[in-house]
Amino acid sequence: MEENLRIGEVADIGGGALFTRADLASLHGDLGGVERGLEIARLALAEAKESAPTWRPFVLAVLAQLHLLQNNLADAQAAV
Repeated sequence: MEENLRIGEVADIGGGALFTRADLASLHGDLGGVERGLEIARLALAEAKESAPTWRPFVLAVLAQLHLLQNNLADAQAAV
C-alpha cells in the first residue's frame, strides 16, 4: 500500500491515494500500530479537506476507530 501511495504521488493520481491512505491507517490500527495509523489518517484528512471533501466522512470514521483503539472516547467523538 505504501508503494501504491508513492507511485500515485509520482504519477499525480489524487483520489485513489486518499482512499488508500485512509485504508492503510485503519490497517495499521488493526495491527497494533495505532500511532502510525493516526499519523496517516491525519494526512488523509488534510488531503480530503483540500481536494476531496466527499471522502472526509470516511477519513473521520477511520480517525474515530483509531481513537477508540486507544480507549480515547473524547477524541473519537470529536472526530465524528
